[in-house]
Amino acid sequence: MPEMRKRSRRETRELRRLYTDRYKRIKDERKIFVNTLIGLSGGAIVLSITFLEKIAPKKYLIGLVIVAWCLLGLSLLGGVFRLVWMIWRSQQFQRKLDRLLRTENVAFSEHSHIFDPYYRGSGDMSGCPEVLVGCFFVFGVLALAAFAIVNLVRG
Repeated sequence: MPEMRKRSRRETRELRRLYTDRYKRIKDERKIFVNTLIGLSGGAIVLSITFLEKIAPKKYLIGLVIVAWCLLGLSLLGGVFRLVWMIWRSQQFQRKLDRLLRTENVAFSEHSHIFDPYYRGSGDMSGCPEVLVGCFFVFGVLALAAFAIVNLVRG
């Protein structure tokens, strides 16, 4: 096993910047996606409530609108939950990084997987929540579109 040398402050700062920049870049991309879905879900709910009387005065299949609103609401709430989760995991990441950088004889090649956002064990950047929130949004919009088409054809 090679002998470990003490890291200089400059090396420590560089390692902190390297891992923090990579983590923030990926987190920011996910944050933009989730913020967009939150805005679109809220907008779809507001627009559908606003124009419900004009699109469907007779309200055939009103249950479809309720299902759509539920799906869009789940998308909105899931997006908000995901943003809160990302903030919490970001704070955990910073604590973990600070703790690891304080230890002087840590070989980062052995522990780099801890800071890899796509590592299976990290759990903070898996794409599953974003996909789920996106699916709720898409199915909610499709349900609204089906409701509008049915009511426009019948009306």
